[in-house]
Amino acid sequence: MDKAKQKHRGLFGLLFLAGFALVLAGCGGAGSESGDESGDGPRVVATHSILGDIVGNVGGDAVDLDTLVEAGEDPHLFEPSPSDSAALSEADLVIENGLEYETWLDDMYDSSGSEAERVVATQNIEPIEGGHDDHGDEGHSDEEHADESSHEGEEHSHDHADEEHADEHGDEGHSHEHEGDEHADEHADEHGDEHGDEAHSDEEHAGERHEDAHDDEAHEGEGHGDEAHEDHGDEAGHVHGEFDPHVWGDAENAVSMTEAVRDALIATDDANADVYRGNASAYIAELREMDASIEERVAGIPEGDRKLVTAHDAFGYFAEAYGFEVAGTAIEGFTTEASDPAAGDIAELSDEIRDTGVPAIFPETTTNEALMERIANEAGVELAPPLYTDALGEEGSEGATYIEMMDYNATTIADALG
Repeated sequence: MDKAKQKHRGLFGLLFLAGFALVLAGCGGAGSESGDESGDGPRVVATHSILGDIVGNVGGDAVDLDTLVEAGEDPHLFEPSPSDSAALSEADLVIENGLEYETWLDDMYDSSGSEAERVVATQNIEPIEGGHDDHGDEGHSDEEHADESSHEGEEHSHDHADEEHADEHGDEGHSHEHEGDEHADEHADEHGDEHGDEAHSDEEHAGERHEDAHDDEAHEGEGHGDEAHEDHGDEAGHVHGEFDPHVWGDAENAVSMTEAVRDALIATDDANADVYRGNASAYIAELREMDASIEERVAGIPEGDRKLVTAHDAFGYFAEAYGFEVAGTAIEGFTTEASDPAAGDIAELSDEIRDTGVPAIFPETTTNEALMERIANEAGVELAPPLYTDALGEEGSEGATYIEMMDYNATTIADALG
């Protein structure tokens, strides 16, 4: 009897172990399949934190994303690490800002041996040209930008796009209403190698807004490969600081970047095309809500007080879009790499600040706040809380995402100037 019980127990134990092994194998198989699916997604490198946030919103869980210049770090002063080079070498797709923002990228890309496609997220955006040598005041009075920057009318200066897009998008007062869903549906079959151009329709964009800024031919076919790479250098005539790279100051430009990211991901990973289209459409809707919220926040600032004095020249697009004037910058030019101003320059800027009558000036999270504090003291104005410019804030901060960053900046500006 005992022997029978032992036999049955032995058989039961063997069956239990066999069943348990099958369960483990099934779990292992499921985990392995999940890992393979994740591994099958494209490896994408975004060059800086603001762009990385856009890519993350469009790519979601379908991409393996690395961001080179992380939150809180200044892309102008970035020094690549070996792990950054490794990320580039393993990437399928590199999404960069362009406009000479990442002056370190060409050498880094070449030395890493990367064969990843390179896509310029700003490819369909007309950049602001020229440096603002006289502390930004004259820099925004160029013929092509004077009307928008001075905000002589009472309408939001996004109307600069009304003449270009009103017929296509049907919004008489705002150029932002070209819905992401319409873009996605309209261009669903037009991605492939030509996604740099056709996903943005020449009839809607190239004819008026972008014909001078970016030659469409540079983005056809190989536009995300060698020619896009060359576009950053001497062939495009881009001397560092010739074009303002801080395009995200205008929500409409963020929409354009989102569309460029969407199209690049679809061209790289067509199997997840619907995912990218859906994510992009949802994110574009959030961007337009943010844009409307910014307009509402700044509406209470008297027109004569809409003057910005910041640490460096990073608010040109914001100024054009929301009816401000860049009245001065502590550091001349579009980069923070320039040395701090001399005492005479500080005195001159302080005089200009007093002349403008602005109540406050704005430091930035990635620049020397002590310099701005000195200028504020000499000019006799308030030093406002720092604005986010070249990088997102750390996780948990008020600028941890692009949308949070823009909302925070608009609120801080409105509180200081309103």
